[in-house]
Amino acid sequence: MGSLSHLERRARGTSAARGAVVLLHGFGAEPEDLLPIAHELDPDERYDWFFPAAPISIPGLPYGAAWFPRTKWELQVALFGPYFADLASKDSDGLVEAAAEIDTLVAQLGVSWGRTVIGGFSQGAIVAVECAIAGHRPAGVAILSGTLMAEDRWRAAAENLAGLRAFQSHGAFDSLLDPEGASALREFLTAAGVDVTYHEFSGGHDIPAEARAALGTFLENTFADA
Repeated sequence: MGSLSHLERRARGTSAARGAVVLLHGFGAEPEDLLPIAHELDPDERYDWFFPAAPISIPGLPYGAAWFPRTKWELQVALFGPYFADLASKDSDGLVEAAAEIDTLVAQLGVSWGRTVIGGFSQGAIVAVECAIAGHRPAGVAILSGTLMAEDRWRAAAENLAGLRAFQSHGAFDSLLDPEGASALREFLTAAGVDVTYHEFSGGHDIPAEARAALGTFLENTFADA
């Protein structure tokens, strides 16, 4: 398992950062897509920010990458077909591998899971939940337009989530990962004992300004208590 490349923006000065934020991009995207969030939400540079790059190239795309799936056939289905429909009934070795790769990166970066908010957008949000499912106990989980996946396996490991806090945002008109899947994820997390802050916005598959602002409040509150 190779080391993931990443972008980073460290806290300003020599004093320790108040916490770390690891944000994972979505399918077919790049770390640069999420980097502006650090500048917007943390202009005083109080946190360490890390933006890992997914390791799987997508055939036919000149840029961007995927966390999963990891076979050429499944990647083609994900790109052109219904792969992302009903993810609750699907599982992927690539999902588990992605969470393990993130854990390795966190260790290499020298940050503590207990002082780290792990989050992501779309597919990256699913990987972020998988990291918590794996028992890494982050300070918080930020789920930006994510959905329930691998439901049977996640429910079997739900005890690993008890006592965590999460921020979840989703568009009421999201046509890629529908709001029903987001609601199912919220219900699953709540039943597992996660303190979920849910923010629905009038929009599609996106991270609008209101969701970013709510995420900023979540980070502030989480690191104040960590």
